[in-house]
Amino acid sequence: MSSSKRDTRYYSLDFWRGVACLMIVLHHASFYVIENPSLPHSGGFGGLIFRVIDHFWVAVPIFFVISGYCITAACDGTRNKARPMKQYFIRRLRRIFPPFWAAAAILLLGLIVTSLMGCPRFYLDDIHPLHRLSSFSAWQWLGNASLTETWRSHVAGGKRWFFLGPSWSLCYEEQFYAVCGLLLLLTRRWFFRASAVLTAVVAGMAAWNVWVHALPVEGFFFDGRWLLFAAGILVYYRIQRATPRFAKLASLGLLCAALCALAWRFHDNSAATEEYYTGFFFAFMISLLYRWDLAIATHWLARPITWCGIMCYSVYLIHWPVVKPISHFLYNAGVVGNWRTLAVTLPVCLCASVACAWVFHILVERRFLNTPPVYPWHASGQKTAPSPAPESASPLPAAPPSMPI
Repeated sequence: MSSSKRDTRYYSLDFWRGVACLMIVLHHASFYVIENPSLPHSGGFGGLIFRVIDHFWVAVPIFFVISGYCITAACDGTRNKARPMKQYFIRRLRRIFPPFWAAAAILLLGLIVTSLMGCPRFYLDDIHPLHRLSSFSAWQWLGNASLTETWRSHVAGGKRWFFLGPSWSLCYEEQFYAVCGLLLLLTRRWFFRASAVLTAVVAGMAAWNVWVHALPVEGFFFDGRWLLFAAGILVYYRIQRATPRFAKLASLGLLCAALCALAWRFHDNSAATEEYYTGFFFAFMISLLYRWDLAIATHWLARPITWCGIMCYSVYLIHWPVVKPISHFLYNAGVVGNWRTLAVTLPVCLCASVACAWVFHILVERRFLNTPPVYPWHASGQKTAPSPAPESASPLPAAPPSMPI
């Protein structure tokens, strides 16, 4: 039922990663409007814009779907090699942890410097503040450093306490990677079948959690968020390995999942429901847009966003230590209200975050890339049209994308 393609890289995913990481920056740069109880933002067209920005956090499930595709490409390209498990985990650990620790150290330095300067409120005011260093227990520091804090409390007790706020999503990414690594070890030949079985089990647990009895699973990959990652696995299989008939069924399945999640939204108006229909709709969309992959990736209008997407891990890690003090300073300087925030705070935070992320990307992240970053406009001549191979042929190694999320 499968065929291999000459090039399994999905180039325009960097564009979508760029869109997602910039959405996160804008969302966090807007906190002095959307999370300020003394400054209602509901009125007029400006209020409408901020009500939209308030939902930009849905970029996180978009990242989960993209990660599903990318890690599946890495697994598919590794499983025919000797000792795939060792190679897989070394690459994942090297890719994620050193840049994350460096970003956490930069935030720690920012807290220390602002405290010594007598202005700790740049980070510790009343609008979405960071937690004070003294509030962390030894277990919470360990959970943060090891990216296990989402589920660490189930083992060691206490509250979930994040030092670098966006790291909660990386805790899920780490679990997704670990599960895929175990599937690679235990079911190398049946990786996709095992992924489908696991997805069915998680879907059953999620249904039980909603309709029967709440389970103590929050923070684990099987609390339901694996389904978003699995949507990315299905997109990879649909594009790279499925027969035309199964490809149509896969797209239909993603669309049905998105519509079901959207319908459930009318019953359960929770953030979790919004995660699912956003992620499934996005997976359905990119499953169809693959035919225009290079056209999107190399279009001159998309290049600035694609460039951000190539270094999206740096943007995701470094933007919060940058955005928080800048937005605080501008708010205290009188940049208050919808239109001033739109005209000044958001552009300044966006530009500063991208500039600092580029420096971080050059000085830190690039040292831990498993493969050099690929710019689609340089590789556009290398991608050929998909061509089916005989069923007996081994799939060509899939070049893993440069970003972990």
